[in-house]
Amino acid sequence: MTKAAQTLTTTRSHDQLDDADMFLMYKAYIEYMRHENDLVHQRTTWLVTLQAGLVVVLSYLTQNYFGFFIAVVKKSPTDFLTLSDLHLSSTAFLVFWAIVCIVGIVSSRVAWISIKAAVRAQDQVNERWKCKFQTRAQWMGFPDLSGGGSDRASHDGWAFATFLPFFLVIMWILFLCLDIIFWWSMWSI
Repeated sequence: MTKAAQTLTTTRSHDQLDDADMFLMYKAYIEYMRHENDLVHQRTTWLVTLQAGLVVVLSYLTQNYFGFFIAVVKKSPTDFLTLSDLHLSSTAFLVFWAIVCIVGIVSSRVAWISIKAAVRAQDQVNERWKCKFQTRAQWMGFPDLSGGGSDRASHDGWAFATFLPFFLVIMWILFLCLDIIFWWSMWSI
C-alpha cells in the first residue's frame, strides 16, 4: 500500500497529521476525484459513440424502407449496385426498429446509472474531505476539491453528463412508441 493510500485510509483527524501527511492526503483525494471524473468522461464518450451508431442504423433502416436512400455505385455502365435494392419487409423493418430502440433504451439507462454512480462517489469523497480535513486544508491554503469552492458550481458542472442519458432514454422510448403505432396500424388494416 502506498503512502498516499495509507494516508487516505487513515482514521487520524486533520490535527494529528503533519503538513507533509496533510499534503499527501490532499493529493490522494484529488487523485480520487480525478479518477471519478475520468470515469464520467469515458462513460459519456461510450454513450455518445453507441448512440450515434444506433442513430445511423435507424437512419439507414428508415431510408431504405421508405425508399429515400438512392445511392448508385457504378463500376461500369452495365455493372452497378443499388443500395435501394435491399428493401425490407414491413415486419422486418418494424422488428429491427424495435430492436434498435430497445438497445438504445437499455444502453442509455445503464450509462445513466453508471454516470450517476461516479458523480455520487465524487460527492461522497468531497463530503468526507469537508468533514475531516476542510478546516486545516483552508488554513494551509489548499483549494477545494471540486467546484472552486462553490457547491452549486460543482453540482451544475454535472448537469449535462447526467441529463444526456435521461434525454436519450426518453428519445428511444418515443421512437419505440412510434414503432408500436406502426405495428398497430399494420395489424389493424
